[in-house]
Amino acid sequence: MNAKAKHTPGPWVVDRKAKMVIGGNGEPVADLRGHTEHRGANARLIEVAPSMLSTLGKLAASYDHDDADLLIEAIGEARVLLAKIDGEG
Repeated sequence: MNAKAKHTPGPWVVDRKAKMVIGGNGEPVADLRGHTEHRGANARLIEVAPSMLSTLGKLAASYDHDDADLLIEAIGEARVLLAKIDGEG
């Protein structure tokens, strides 16, 4: 994780019963209550935010250090995250 990050630590998990996203420290991150057709998609996107931050850091580091192995790893992680966001993972 990014040492400079000020957000609630991950992983973030959707608590479907409470309709909340809960951080790794047990704190609520997002309230998903309300009647919206986008609630599930929003929850998936919010839930993977800490992982996206980590993956973006790996992508930047792979460029900064010309590290092809790290780039391949980060691209694989990005594909998994995209599938989760799309509801396929």
